[in-house]
Amino acid sequence: MQTTKKLLPVVAACLACLNGCSDSSDDDNNGNGNGNGNGQDPVTDFPGLETLGTPVANTYDGNGDGLLAGLGLTGLQSAPEFYNDPAAPATAEIRRQAIHANYTALVDQSAASGFGTLYGPVDDTTFPGTETLAFIGEGINRATLMVQIPDAFNQDSPCIVAAPSSGSRGVYGAIGTGGAWGLEKGCAIAYTDANKGTGAVELTQNQGFGLQLDMLDLATTTQEASFRVPTQENANATSDAYAGVTLPTQADVDSYAQANPNRFAFKHAHSQKNTEKDWGLHTLQAVKLAFKLLNEKYDQAFTPDNTLVIGASVSNGGSAVLRAVEHDTESLFDGVVVGEPNINPQTAPEAFTIAMGDRAAL
Repeated sequence: MQTTKKLLPVVAACLACLNGCSDSSDDDNNGNGNGNGNGQDPVTDFPGLETLGTPVANTYDGNGDGLLAGLGLTGLQSAPEFYNDPAAPATAEIRRQAIHANYTALVDQSAASGFGTLYGPVDDTTFPGTETLAFIGEGINRATLMVQIPDAFNQDSPCIVAAPSSGSRGVYGAIGTGGAWGLEKGCAIAYTDANKGTGAVELTQNQGFGLQLDMLDLATTTQEASFRVPTQENANATSDAYAGVTLPTQADVDSYAQANPNRFAFKHAHSQKNTEKDWGLHTLQAVKLAFKLLNEKYDQAFTPDNTLVIGASVSNGGSAVLRAVEHDTESLFDGVVVGEPNINPQTAPEAFTIAMGDRAAL
């Protein structure tokens, strides 16, 4: 008889309400959860990663960096540090800026609001560990996945927090609304930009950005860019991704850039793809990549049966979590904590009401 994990959904107004982790090892490990119970390889037994690009892994020792870029309580409550050479910023500086901007844009870091006491970091812990990034998907303009594994990962009570980005943010978008909490609990964090951020292209100079946010000359680079304006020359116009769309030619794009200098195109707005339909897919892929990397790193098998998996994000990141749970056929998730998810529920099969305290039911 198969064992099915019980999903404990919690729709919360505030992710700061998250509490401690425990594993789901009460379930029988009978091999139905893509683990070792049936002799299968836990590293490769997660279908859905077939289009994963070459991963880029960086290790941070916590001396001035870390999985939060060295930003503890002091750094997050301070103004951002700008580049030593704005014309040629270092990769570490770009990463630090991205983490600081994404964290502070979504989380009130003032002490008067309780930051550092009621929620957020309590000290300047830097969280040494490994951060792995990779593109996934087909064609141009693929989604980004990222997995952070802290050195303090709790192998005895393993946990993964899935934190898809909200808004049109890049892969660090949910670092303050889900990721940082998971690091504090010794969890691995599975991030994705859900193929909507940030992917800016400056059309006049034909410059874009790579996997690690480094600026690329799109005319000469051999690196994969997070976003290119899709044209009839560089995209497979017959792909289902462009159904009903007439793509411009490169000459059309060049003509527009010449007539309208210094304009930007953005991935979420201009990819010509319905990326929203795959928000849940990319969240599932991020969780599977986390399992894959954990199994490769440690000499033990981590499976959905013995590892706690929580989906946590806000806004359309919360929507991505809920979509992932809806399509989770492998019992990956144990719990969900989302804030203000923008979702479009299907018509209920029967009437229901919503009651809040002593208010009249709706």
